[in-house]
This record gives sequence, structure tokens and C-alpha cells, in this order.
Amino acid sequence: MPAEELKQPVLLLLGPETGKKSDYVKKLYKQCCDACGGSSELHRFYAFDTEDGEAMEVLRNSSLFADHRFVVISQADKLSASMVSQILAYVKSPDPDALLVLISSEYSVNKKLQQAVGKDRTVMFWELFENQKKEWLQRHFSAKGMDITHDAVELFLELVENNTQEMRSVADQFSSYLITLGLPDPVMITEEEVDSFVYHSKQESVFTLFAKLASRDLAGSLDIFNTMQLAGEFIPAAFFGGLFWQFRRLQHFLELLRDRWTPEEAMAKTEVLGNKAAITGKRNKAVYAEAAEHYTVKDVRSILMQTQQCESMLREIRSDMHPLIVELLLYRIIRRSGRAPLPGEAYYGLIGVNYPDNLTPPPSVR
Repeated sequence: MPAEELKQPVLLLLGPETGKKSDYVKKLYKQCCDACGGSSELHRFYAFDTEDGEAMEVLRNSSLFADHRFVVISQADKLSASMVSQILAYVKSPDPDALLVLISSEYSVNKKLQQAVGKDRTVMFWELFENQKKEWLQRHFSAKGMDITHDAVELFLELVENNTQEMRSVADQFSSYLITLGLPDPVMITEEEVDSFVYHSKQESVFTLFAKLASRDLAGSLDIFNTMQLAGEFIPAAFFGGLFWQFRRLQHFLELLRDRWTPEEAMAKTEVLGNKAAITGKRNKAVYAEAAEHYTVKDVRSILMQTQQCESMLREIRSDMHPLIVELLLYRIIRRSGRAPLPGEAYYGLIGVNYPDNLTPPPSVR
């Protein structure tokens, strides 16, 4: 980290890679403490709790207990117009004994604020490429004296957000779980261990949701989705990314079966967007075998189209409407195989009532 950054009054950290961003802030704070003889006072704020003026007061007023103030404001993309104006005024005349660090997971914030901070004081933390995520995960487990197979890496990455902070958290939980299994050294992590961890941890995710979709279990799918919401685990980007990956995997599996490969051969040859994604592990194989009984290639193509439309819709409507839109998507997948609902049918099944006499429901399993 360049020493010049310690002399900057304001820094703007952008991008979705929260793990590296967090490490960057920790190193920056340590350097501030070292430069100030260990007396840099840390203050953290979020966009929603800056309106009382405390953040600006901390920046403007010297501390009785420290020679320097290190002020972090997260969710900078959500700052109010009033707070943006105050920060713009501060940037023009900053306190030399304070460092303001603005953080956002977005790629940009208020245009005037971004211009005022300047490109030389803005650091972008880009989303990791697929190969970077895989390499990071392999290094992380290697440092713990563990190896992990390619298939296990692919499955593991289905379960986490695309940032090293989330990857590190889940990988550490997984490592602790592996110790309880008493695996012989050297530990080789396979897809079965990852699959077992998901089941053991009882954490609902897109992975467990797909198992319910595979069996056309509407009530079970809605229960899992509701559990994800209550636990704060519904993050649209990760949610739809997981659905797309699993249904594309199912699509290729079904295409291989259609081309007269045996189920075992098809599972070994399955790919996603040209990348190897073999279906391994007893539970995982059972899920895809059941899905193959309930869906066709044509069904999956319709499902992928509906899922894409749903993802686009969520970007354009209020967040409080997101759960209803996703529930309707799950309903269309299970009851309509990705096709649009019949007139008057959209909410039947979601609200737990029977179909009216003049409307014949489609078979849940063909």
C-alpha cells in the first residue's frame, strides 16, 4: 500500500470484492496507527446513521484521546443529498489530522462526490474472475494442510457469494466441520464432503432450494425461500447466479441423456458454459436424477428464460416486491415448467387454495 495514501484526506473504495477491500482498510488503519505512534482513533458509520451529524463532527473536531481520527463511512452509494453536500464541503477543506474512507460495494457513487474525491484517491476492488476464485480457495485450504478436488471447488463456489470475505467465512466453517469427520491425513476434500457439509449445517441456500425444485415440491421450495429471507440469505445476484448455474447444468445433463448417453456417463460429462461440471456425490446425483424425471430440455430452456426475466424485473421494482416476484418464479418453474401461468392461475398454490372447478391444473409430474 503506497505511503502517499496516508497523506490523503479522503479515499473512496469501490467494487464488490469486500474481502480484499476489508484487508485494505485494516492495513491502512495499521499504517495510520504506526505513523501516529499508535494513536489513530477509529470511527465507523453507515450511510443511514450519518444524518445526525456525528460523522462530520468527528472529522472536524480534534480528539482528546488521540492525535489522529480514522473515519469509515460504508454504503457511500446510499448517502443522502444532504450528507453528500457536507462531504463535498469537507473535501474542499479537510482536517489534516483525519482520514475519511468512503466505502461502497457498487462501481460508482454520486457523480459529484466521485469527481471531488478524484481518480487518484479512488481504489476499485473488482469482482474475482472464476479462475481467481478457484485459485484463492485452493490456496486457502492448502494453507490448512488440505487439498480439494476440482469438482469440490465448483460445488463450494455455488454456495458462496463472489467475494473473498464470504469465501473465507464459509471455508473456515467448512474446515472446522472437516476436523469433526476425522479424515485421514493428508485430507482430500471431495464433492461428497462439501455436500455433507451443506446437509449437516442445515443452512438453506440455492443449493437446497434446487433439490426441492428438482422434485417439483412447491411447498418445500417456498419454505426454503422464506427461510433464506428471514436469515438474510436472499441476495439477488448470488441467488440467480446459483439458479442459472444449476439449471444450465441440468440442461446439459438432459441433452446428454437425449443423445443416448447412460445416466452415469452423462453425469461424468456434464458441463456448464463449456466448463467441466460433473455431477458427483450420492445426494447430488439423486437430485439430478429426480430432476431428469420431472423436466425436459424444452422445460429447462423455458425456465432459464423465465429466470432471466425475473432477474431483470427485480432491478426495476421496489425491493419489498422482490419476494412475491421470486415466489411466482418458483411457482412457474414447478407448476408450469417455466411457462407463463394460465389466465387466473398465477396465485393458486402460493396461497394454499385449490384450483377452481373451471380451471384444470397442469400435472406436477409428467
